[in-house]
Amino acid sequence: MGSGCSVTCAQCDYRATLELGYGMAGLGFTPMHCLDCDELVSVVSGNALDEPDVPMGTCPRCSGRRLLEWLLDEDTLEQSEPRPPLGLCPKCGGPIEISGRFIWD
Repeated sequence: MGSGCSVTCAQCDYRATLELGYGMAGLGFTPMHCLDCDELVSVVSGNALDEPDVPMGTCPRCSGRRLLEWLLDEDTLEQSEPRPPLGLCPKCGGPIEISGRFIWD
C-alpha cells in the first residue's frame, strides 16, 4: 500500500496530487518535478511484477525525461501539524504545503 498527498502553493494556488510507494499492482511511484512540462507528478519508478509496457522514468503528463526527485517521503507525510513547506512551486517559486493525505493500493 502506498501513501500520497495533495499539495498546494500558498502564493498562486497551484495544486497537485502525488503518490509515493508501491501499490497492489506492483508499481512503485516517486514524486518528481518534470522540467519539460513544469509540473509535480508521480512517476513510475519501480515494477515489482515486471509488467510489460509500463513506462518507467517518464512524466505521465508529457512523457518527458528531465525529472528531479521531489523531496517527499513517508516521514514527511506522517508529521503532525504544523508542517513546514515541502519545497518550491514549479509555477511561481512559492512554498508548497500539504493540503491533504491519503492511502492508496
